[in-house]
Amino acid sequence: MAEELRYELWHGGRHYQISTTDLGRLRAEIQTQVVLAEHIVAEVVLPYEAIAHGRPDRVREQMERQHKDVMRRLVANEFDERAARIGRGEAPTTWKRRADQLPTDTDFDAPAFDLASTED
Repeated sequence: MAEELRYELWHGGRHYQISTTDLGRLRAEIQTQVVLAEHIVAEVVLPYEAIAHGRPDRVREQMERQHKDVMRRLVANEFDERAARIGRGEAPTTWKRRADQLPTDTDFDAPAFDLASTED
C-alpha cells in the first residue's frame, strides 16, 4: 500500500503543494515533488536500496526526513528561479536530485516543520 505525506505552503506569494510518496515495492523508491501551478518545480527520489533494503520502519522515517528537507529548501528560496519562470509563463525546468546525493550539512535558515497534521 502506497503511503503519502502532503503539505500545502504559501511562500513568496505563491501556493506550493509538496507531496512525498512511497511508490511501493514495484517502483521501490520514495518520491517528493514540489508543485506550483500544476508544474513540478522540484523532485527528489530515493531508491529503497539506499535505506536498509526498504524496511517499512526505515521507509517511513526517510519519507518524513525527505519531506521536511524539501520544505526547508523551499523556504530557503532554493526553487525561486524555477517558480519565477512559471510566473512569467516560461517553461519551467525541474530541479531533480537523488536524496542520498544531496548535501547533508546544509544549514537552512528555515523553521522546523511538524508533520503530525500533514498526513492524509
